[in-house]
Amino acid sequence: YNPAYTGVTTGLRGRFVFRDQWPNLPMDFKSYYFSADIGDRRLPGSGGIGLVVESDNQGIAFIHDLTVGLNLSVRIPITSNLISQVGIKAAVMQKRVNFDELVFSDQLSAQYGNIYQSSFIPPDASKRVFPDFGAGGLLQFANEPGNVTGTVGFAVDHLFQPDESFLSTGSAPLPRKIVAHADFVISAGGGSSSSYYSSGNNYDLKVNPGIIFQNQAKLNALAVGVN
Repeated sequence: YNPAYTGVTTGLRGRFVFRDQWPNLPMDFKSYYFSADIGDRRLPGSGGIGLVVESDNQGIAFIHDLTVGLNLSVRIPITSNLISQVGIKAAVMQKRVNFDELVFSDQLSAQYGNIYQSSFIPPDASKRVFPDFGAGGLLQFANEPGNVTGTVGFAVDHLFQPDESFLSTGSAPLPRKIVAHADFVISAGGGSSSSYYSSGNNYDLKVNPGIIFQNQAKLNALAVGVN
């Protein structure tokens, strides 16, 4: 949700997420998400580079989305306890729909259901491909003793609101998505451990509260949690 996180830690990271929504229905509501990024402070700008691939099937014959994007980030030290990172996303989105499988209102009979031929003439194009861009930034900070660290960030996706309409006679701009987020890690001393894993080492209790707010068009989402 924020390309500024690309390469925020050194090394290679990878993630895969799969969601199967309403699996007992005879429809295909499946989503796939894969991302990988690498952070290397020896790179120009000391940031990172990442790849994002998303696929989403919205039911039988409904819209199928595929997004492939590249993320780049730049790391900017401000003070010894404050670092900023700025990231951009450049992606290509593809949307497909099978008009032959859709059911329109003029096909329906109140008594017998779907029995008529629709007067709808599908457009020549059943696939749209267009570029999409996003940008974001974040601040990472720590207090002088080092027992409190935090990250605060802000990002905007679909910067130029690309037109995703299948019809040449109309337009359907993809609304911008705005994200604001913050999380903090508070270390609260926890004494020593005598377990056989690492006898004699000190461990701290860490509390990690976080919040994320998302807005797109007239839809808002707010999530608050703690680890």
